This record gives sequence, structure tokens and C-alpha cells, in this order.
Amino acid sequence: MSKVTFTNEEIEILKSNRYVKKVGEKSISFTQEFKEIIVREGRSGKSHMRILRDLGIDGNMLGENRINSMFIRCRDQLARSETWVRSKPLGRPKKIKFSNIEEENRYLKDRMEYLEQENEFLKKLKALQRGDKDMSAPKKNTK
Repeated sequence: MSKVTFTNEEIEILKSNRYVKKVGEKSISFTQEFKEIIVREGRSGKSHMRILRDLGIDGNMLGENRINSMFIRCRDQLARSETWVRSKPLGRPKKIKFSNIEEENRYLKDRMEYLEQENEFLKKLKALQRGDKDMSAPKKNTK
């Protein structure tokens, strides 16, 4: 995110543009159509400021660093994947919400069972890597 913040007036101006998907105090998101246009126009040789002005966005409001990184990011993203849609969501996973306590208990029991199985598997894998012969019987602590 940028250290440069938008004023309330700038936020309202940006929100009114059809190419702006979402705008906050420190960030701005553009539509897929906007991203395709700036990549296409950028390849044709137009300046970044000219492209933004043609699309009704004041480049001075965004700032030079934000503009340059936006153009580079859009160009690279299009070259990398030929699509603007991410294959999987970014960030922290959503917290699971349960409708009742029984559902939560069932989830936690299943999760615990899964983790216990995973732990046993990892123990066996570690033993295989060490070269232990007898992995069928768990080792008992004799201390």
C-alpha cells in the first residue's frame, strides 16, 4: 500500500470514474477493462499520464510511483497468465463460522483426528529416513 493517502474529495472523484472498482484512503482497485486498456495503450507508445487522462483519471492524484508500479504490474500480470483472475484467493483464510456448538465440536474432532493421522505419518516417514527397521510398533518411552 502507498504511504500517500487520498483525501475525501479525491476518493469521491475517483469513485465516480467507471474504471475504478474500489477506492480507499490508501488503495485503489481498477476494473479488468481498465487494466486491459492501459496495457494495450501502453504498448502503442502513449505516455502513462496521457492514458490516464484519456480514461478520466487525474494522474497527479495517484502519484508517479503508484502509476508506474500499476502499469508494470498490469503488464506483467497479463504476460504471465493471460488473465486477470487469480487462481486462488490471497491472504489469510476466512475464519470458519459454525451455526451451533455440535457442528463446531464435530469439526474440531475431525480436525484432531486428521492431525493425529498426519503426526503418525510423519513419525513413520522420519523413521524411514533414519533407516529404522521396525516401524509397525510405536516406541515406548522407557525413561
